[in-house]
Amino acid sequence: MIDKIKRFNSLKLDWKNFQSNNKKTRIRDASNILGFSEAEILSTEINETVKYLSVDDLDGFFNHMFSIDKLMFLIRSNYVVHEIVVEGKNLYFDSDTIFSKKNNGQPLLKFNRKLLMFFFYQKKIHSKRELRSIQIFDKMGSSVIKIYLKGRDKKEFDKLVSSYVVDYQYQLQGVDFKSHSQSGGINLGSVDFYFRNKKSTDYIVSNDIVSNINLRIVLNNILKNKISVQIYALGLDAVQYFYGQIKNIVDYGPWINIIDKGFNLHVLEKSLTKCVLSKHCNYEKYFYSVDFLDNNGRYLLGITSTQGKEESFIQMVNHLKGLK
Repeated sequence: MIDKIKRFNSLKLDWKNFQSNNKKTRIRDASNILGFSEAEILSTEINETVKYLSVDDLDGFFNHMFSIDKLMFLIRSNYVVHEIVVEGKNLYFDSDTIFSKKNNGQPLLKFNRKLLMFFFYQKKIHSKRELRSIQIFDKMGSSVIKIYLKGRDKKEFDKLVSSYVVDYQYQLQGVDFKSHSQSGGINLGSVDFYFRNKKSTDYIVSNDIVSNINLRIVLNNILKNKISVQIYALGLDAVQYFYGQIKNIVDYGPWINIIDKGFNLHVLEKSLTKCVLSKHCNYEKYFYSVDFLDNNGRYLLGITSTQGKEESFIQMVNHLKGLK
């Protein structure tokens, strides 16, 4: 325990010094610079605004959370951030998936529940606004899911948190961040396509890398033609989904962004270096998905049609295939 406390105090000092010289650097980026996990760095801020939580009953935890009026779920990879704002009353949790009642019971967020290890609550001021969040990390202290209060239920949110708060016993100071590698258990096979009936034979007819299509081209065509789509992002052992039409594409530096009322997407555009066009078949009916990968061949983001509105998406895909 003494060694853990020494490690904790040393990192706490390093983190304060780092913040004083790098005020705009996010904790996720600081993690890579300092060589400590994001969760371990966050643990050094435990006080009135950061709490360590013990969650033994994940089902009860989420069911309790869905009493909150409005929440934002955030997952990310190095190059993609996917944010969904939803009303708690429209959600339910089953096994390893949060489902949305408003989208015909389609999944909103899927994750590997066995890998959720460390839970924190944080309240902080950002851009003159008070933010409350619950942040969930895997066994190596890497962020899997972040959940923000977006409504007015501050007291209910704090009450929920208080029922899980425990004294911090330096659990993360016993984790060697550098010795672990991220599991990478989520891949394209983890995506729940609405047209994939698990009781039938669903197979990919074609799976082609296309050089003439990129994310910007696809998003612009979706926006122009007002196509209803499913946009899914693959994070660390998690997949999150958006369903509907997009309305605003905005550039911020090297990032291309969708900034809509209930959905934000931030993508470091140049890091998505490959586009894969897949043609699926189910009961002799065809569907398309467009997926984007990084240089290491990791699937990070994908787009497909929404149920009952496939024709406009197929027309767009056929148009894009004809581009030179």
